[in-house]
Formats: sequence, C-alpha cells, structure tokens
Amino acid sequence: MAHAWAGYVRYAWGADELAPVSKRGYETFCSLGATLVDSLDTLKLMGFDAEFERAKDWVAAGEAGGLAFDRDCSVSAFEATIRVVGGLLAAADLAPAARPVLVPRAEALAGRLLKAYDTPLGFPRSSINLKTGAATTPGWIGGGQAALLAEIGTVQLELLKLSEATGKRSYADAAERIVAELHARHPGAGLLPIYVKLGDAAASGPVTQGGMSDSYYEYLLKAWLLKGKSERSASVYRDMWVAAMDDTLDRLVATHPADGRVYVGERVGGGALVGKMEHLACFLPGNMALGVLEGAVTGDRAARYTTAAVGLTETCYRMYSTQPTGLAPEHVTFGAGAPMAPGQAARFNLLRPETVEALVMLHRLTGEAKYQDWGWELFTAFERVARVPSGGYSGVQDVTVAVGGGGGTVAAPGGAAAPAAAPAVTLNDRQESFWLAETLKYFYLLFAPADTLPLSGPGAWVLNTEAHPLKPLGAGAVEGLTNEMGGSGVAAVLARLSGKAPPAVEAAAAAVGAAQPAAVVPAAVAAGGAAAAVGAAQPAAVVPAAVAAGGAAAAVGAAQPVAVVPAAVAAGGAAAAGAAQPAAVPAANVATTTHLVRPGHEGAL
Repeated sequence: MAHAWAGYVRYAWGADELAPVSKRGYETFCSLGATLVDSLDTLKLMGFDAEFERAKDWVAAGEAGGLAFDRDCSVSAFEATIRVVGGLLAAADLAPAARPVLVPRAEALAGRLLKAYDTPLGFPRSSINLKTGAATTPGWIGGGQAALLAEIGTVQLELLKLSEATGKRSYADAAERIVAELHARHPGAGLLPIYVKLGDAAASGPVTQGGMSDSYYEYLLKAWLLKGKSERSASVYRDMWVAAMDDTLDRLVATHPADGRVYVGERVGGGALVGKMEHLACFLPGNMALGVLEGAVTGDRAARYTTAAVGLTETCYRMYSTQPTGLAPEHVTFGAGAPMAPGQAARFNLLRPETVEALVMLHRLTGEAKYQDWGWELFTAFERVARVPSGGYSGVQDVTVAVGGGGGTVAAPGGAAAPAAAPAVTLNDRQESFWLAETLKYFYLLFAPADTLPLSGPGAWVLNTEAHPLKPLGAGAVEGLTNEMGGSGVAAVLARLSGKAPPAVEAAAAAVGAAQPAAVVPAAVAAGGAAAAVGAAQPAAVVPAAVAAGGAAAAVGAAQPVAVVPAAVAAGGAAAAGAAQPAAVPAANVATTTHLVRPGHEGAL
C-alpha cells in the first residue's frame, strides 16, 4: 500500500488515477479524486494516519482545490456512488472525528447523482452531468431506454447509509424503490438478464455472474446484512439472494470434464451454457461463503453453497497459477475437450480484487491455511510483474508471456523469501483506483487477524462492492425516518412483499408506484411539468446541486442524448451480445471500472 500510495502522491495527487510508467495522473471520473477517496478507508485501516489526514484535508477543500463537484462533465452514476459516496461514508465510519467533513461531501455528490433517477420506475440512467444534471444512457443499452442490472442494483448500501448519516430518507427510498420494482415485476425470479428496461423493467440479454450484473447479486445479500437481518423489509433481499444463488448453481455452475475445474459460465437466451468465466465472477464464491457464515442459508443448502464456493475459489486461483506471469487473464474459457485457457482477447490483467476477496472469505469460513498460501503466491506475482520501481503498480497487457530471470526477493510473512523475477511483460500504465481500495485491502485482511475487520458474526462490517467497510444500520435508523420530501417510503412495500404470498405483479407494481410520489425520488417526475416540479421539489439541503431557476431546470426535463458512453463497455463485446453498438466509443468518455469491462477488449460481456 505504501508503494502504491507514494506513486499516486508523487505523480498524480488529486487526479482520478495514476499512470505509473509515464509518471502522471489521468482523469476517468470527472476529476473526483477517485484514487484518493477510494484509498481513505484503506489508509485508516492500515494505520497510515498522517496520510489519511492529508487526504481528508483535500476532500474538505471542496470547490477550492479539493473534492469539487461543480464540473461540466458526465460521470457514471454507479461508479461515483460505489467509489466516492461509498468511500466517504466508509471513512466516516472508520474515523468518526472526520464525519463533519466527509458526510456533507458525500451528500453533496449524491444529490447531483440522484438526478439520474428521473425515469418511470426510478431506475437511474448510466451517466449524469455533474453541472447540468443531464442524464444519459448510451444506445447500446437497449437503445438508450434500458439500464444495466449491476448499475441499478449496486447503490443500495451507499444510499441507505447516507440516509442514516443525514436523517433524510429520500436517499434510501430512491435505492429501495429499485429493488421493490424488480421484486414486483419479476416475482420469484432468481437470475435476471443484464438489460432492464427503464419503462417496465422487462429484462433481456445474457444471464451471467460476470460484468454488468455481478454486484447486483452481491448487494442482495449485503443489504440484508446492512439492515440488520431481522427487519421484515430486509428479508426481501435475503430471499431474492437465495433464489439467485440457487438458480446460479442450477443453471450456470458446472464441472469441466477436461480438467475437473468448477466454473461459472453464462447463458444467452435459452441456449446452452457458454464455457466462459470472467475474473469478475470470482466474487461469487466469497459472496456464497459470506452467506453461509452469516446464516443466510443453513443445512443442506449451506453445504451445497460451501462446496461450490470451495471449487470456484480453486478455479479462480488456478486462473493465476497456470499463467507464466502468475497473474490471471480477464477471463478464461472452457472449450469442449480442452482445459481451461485464457480468452483470446482477454489476456490482460487489471489488478482486479475478486480472487483475493474469495480467498479472504474462504479462509474465514474454513480456517484452512492453503488460502493464505495461495494469496501469498498471488501477492508475490503482482510484486514481480506489476510493481513500477518509481512508485505504483500497473496492469499487464499479456499474462501469458514468459518472465525473465534474476532480480531480488520478496519477503514472505513467515520470514521466508520468494523469488522475484524481472518481467518481460508490457505494462498498461494504469493503476486502477480499486487496486488500493480493494485488492491491497483484501491482501491485508487475508493475513491480518480476523478481528482487524470482522466480516461476519458480532460486530461485523459490511463491505460495499468497492470494499469500503460500512457499519450496519442502527435499529430503526432508516425505517423510523419520514421522507423529508413528502410521501411514504418504500420500506412498507418491501415489508409487504416479504410475506409468504406476494401480491400479483400488477398489484404490487401499482402499489410500489403509488408509494413513490414524484418528490420522493429527486427528479422522478412526469414529463410536461417536470422541470417546474424538480425545481420546486428539491430543497438545497437535500439536493445541493439542485438546478438553477430558468434554463437549468428545463434541462432536467429535456430529452436526454445518448452520446455519452459510461464507464463501461468494449465495442466488440456489446456487439457480440447482440446489442446495438455505436461505431466508435469516444475514449474520453470511457473508464475502466470494477464491474464493467475495459473498453477495447473483445470480452466485454
């Protein structure tokens, strides 16, 4: 962590991310200081107190040279929520003295992001202009009239926590309305396709536990945990998670006959299982292990989840150990009669965290030392191949190349030494912010005592999908709030849906809609008088970036262009999935994200 942070401070302070080879910063998230904010809780957790204080002071400077939001720039609402809002709230939980600085900045950003939720069912559009409030969805996502499952289903933890922190229920209601709509319109469903229409929640496209859907399933379990398990409305999340995991084991998980590897594939339409497993899907065994540890499942079902988690985690480890560099590709394939192999257009490594996350959770579930041993192999491989001497770490273009010999050692935890070879690899010159937020944090937790950060049992924290640790909500912390913008909240709808006999889809959907007056979800207003309603309904304390009277208000209600490509997609991959694909993806509008896939690579879906 010290080396990664030092490179960022030296060459990219305040920028979104570090280009360690060229020794500069670059912007992928509208200059929101993504690496700095993503690193706050990691710094605090690891005891880098002076570094934490300096980073906190930058956040506090706000528009005067710090964490500024008044930018004419479009950002992924999903990414800004999990990285920046989540990062600020987690740091506030870990460092309570910093709450007066961190929580207001989280709310200031969230207020701007919530303008993306101005859709018929409250599903946020992909991108939001931080200055104008104009929300957009690219054409490849259902012609601009759909959303990605991961994007709409991975805001619940952050907005629930923000409601608790501010005493304003509108944030939680915006997040929970999404789940209530999905539950009502897909009753009893387990897995859902990745594209969800903004108008009626109809779902289409591939079914996968990889990119564009993964963290939706992750959050079903974690929202249940964040809400304290026992609240009636929380049980909806658990039930949806169990249905999804059962469906995953029935339809997506298989054992490859050629090498005996357990893998999670994907399906397109009603077709056969496709033997492709993304590194992103390696979150799944850790998520299953967490569900077992926390009692979301018991008995035979818990045993089945544990068996699957053990097998999948080994496959995720072998994605690394079978490559000459010791680093995993972005995805592997399981062809007929052929062993696991790197995808032809997916031989790069972006410093992703999911396998290390799985190792942490399986170690905590089983107590077996092999998961630490495997983790140490991964760590030393990153040190050999991805470490840039001047500061920072870089992604690798091709993990299948051989590495050169010679060159020093890396000390192991027990005092042993692991060889460090000089790599003959090409680096991509990008230190992703999630390397500091997630990957390095998970490595730390793998070897630290479990009580350093409890993840199950009494006193457990809940990690968001960017590994930002959040304290569970206090009893009644959100449920007891009245929506400050008028109307009832969504919790009553969720509670009713948690009964043994959910109402019919039509009735439930109508009830959900009725529970959400236009003022509940900022900018969730009908066309026509939309601009006036938004301008009238948004007090500055709730949406700090409320549009100015006059032309700005009209912009909120105006038709949204679809030219902005979110932190999102590879041109080839979207086309391969059968989606409409623009001829070119503007590089300036594209970021490498944790859950979506780096542009320019075939395996986007």
